[in-house]
Amino acid sequence: MKDNKPVPFKISDSQQKYRRVHSSLNTVFTLSFSIVLVLSSIVALIAYDRLAAFEKLLDDTTATSFPKVMSYAKMYSQVNELTYATDSLTMANSQGQRRIAFDDLKVKISAIRPRVVELGNAQRLLMQLDVIAQEIDALNALIEEQLTISDLLLKQRRAVYRIHDIAIHDEELAHSDFAHTVSRLVIMAEEGLSFKRLNKIKNMSRNITKFYNRSVETLNFEDSQKLLLSDLYEGLVAADGAMAMKIQSLRVLGRTHGRADFVRNLVIDYARLAEYESFKYNGTVLEDIKDFSETVDAQTKTLGSAAIVTFVVIIIIVFYIQRRLIRRLVLLNKKVVSRLAGESIDLKVGGKDEITAIAKSFEEFAQTIERQKQELLKSSLTDGLTNVANRRGLDKAIKNLLLSAQRQQWPIAILMMDIDNFKKYNDFYGHIEGDECLQKIASALKSVMRRPEDFVARYGGEEFVCLLPNTPLSGAEIVADSILEQLKKDHIPHQRSDVADYVTLSIGITVYNAEKEESSDSLLKLADTALYRAKKRGKNCYST
Repeated sequence: MKDNKPVPFKISDSQQKYRRVHSSLNTVFTLSFSIVLVLSSIVALIAYDRLAAFEKLLDDTTATSFPKVMSYAKMYSQVNELTYATDSLTMANSQGQRRIAFDDLKVKISAIRPRVVELGNAQRLLMQLDVIAQEIDALNALIEEQLTISDLLLKQRRAVYRIHDIAIHDEELAHSDFAHTVSRLVIMAEEGLSFKRLNKIKNMSRNITKFYNRSVETLNFEDSQKLLLSDLYEGLVAADGAMAMKIQSLRVLGRTHGRADFVRNLVIDYARLAEYESFKYNGTVLEDIKDFSETVDAQTKTLGSAAIVTFVVIIIIVFYIQRRLIRRLVLLNKKVVSRLAGESIDLKVGGKDEITAIAKSFEEFAQTIERQKQELLKSSLTDGLTNVANRRGLDKAIKNLLLSAQRQQWPIAILMMDIDNFKKYNDFYGHIEGDECLQKIASALKSVMRRPEDFVARYGGEEFVCLLPNTPLSGAEIVADSILEQLKKDHIPHQRSDVADYVTLSIGITVYNAEKEESSDSLLKLADTALYRAKKRGKNCYST
């Protein structure tokens, strides 16, 4: 059996010339990327130099200007909080609220002091801050006095109402002149206490005195009633009575409002002064930032110009590489893909570099692969022992012939042959002689086939098949007679045969009719059936 191993691919001497190139891609890439590297380094050095200057300017600004701006802004915010805290102190309705508001003011003033010292305006601003602190102390004292008077006034009014409750709820006094007098005095007092002007309160105090005197003189009151009525009168118009306390409260309240307005104006002026100082310093910072921006702008233009030059050079290099390398690689890839798809494409590409050498080497390699492929295909369809087609080659050939017969409407004769008593031959002569016998039978069959389109295949162990295109039954019978006659001439000895003293064949014949459209399997079965009948008839003959 022939050894059909594929021939290994080797580079011949003639192919060595494809390794020699006139323009190396290594040189192109090295030169291109060296240019890019040099330009990028130049840009990086310029950028580093500009960034170093930028960092120095930024450090100066960050270390000095920005912290001071933030300190001014924080101080201005704290001064504004001082305004709100002053309002909270002014509107305090109880001693507890006053103490909380006053303590908050002291904390805020204490927080402003170190901020003023930090900004370097200590002498002027600290003096004003001390004035504000003193005025706040005075305001706090007034508010404390006002709240104390308000508490005393409240107690005095409660005492008045207790007397009024006695006069009203006492069953003996409820409907008497005493109850009427007490109620009238209380009503007049409440009306007077509701006034906001001192002259009205004083007039009401005089009216209360007149009414009290007239009532005592004209009405007959008991001693206990007079004593209670006297206590009520003293609680209303005495030096420490409700009306006097109301007058004192209004006077203190006026001073408190005046002081509060004065303190508020002081704080507002202080806030404006802090804002002015901040604005003045911000102007200086803005000038520095303007100079800084101009410097950065000049540096940016320089760096931008260098970057543009680098970008243009990179674009030129990329365009050159795309034209010189990428397009040719894409073209080579398309040709390789088309070649792998079975198209007959020339793999040559222009140029005199490694791509050209690769294309030429691949062309040689592809041709070698094609030759090996054909050889492999041929070996896969050929029986290694007899050197005729094998079962796979037979299946492929019969399918192609059936398609041709259907188009051309011609018959196909199929001869299926089996060596008579071949098992006995192997048992007697041995398998080596058996293999030689099969080779001789195949040679005899091929010698009988006269036309190039006639086909011989080994169907099985000792079975062969002949395909005779465009051959009717009569032609097939002639070929069968020729085969039997050829074997008789060759006279291959077979002492164990029960037919003759040489090797013989039994032949089954069937003919494909294009009108019936039979399959290859059914035709082979018909031929096998005819072969069985030939065996039954005594072998060394054919049957249809």
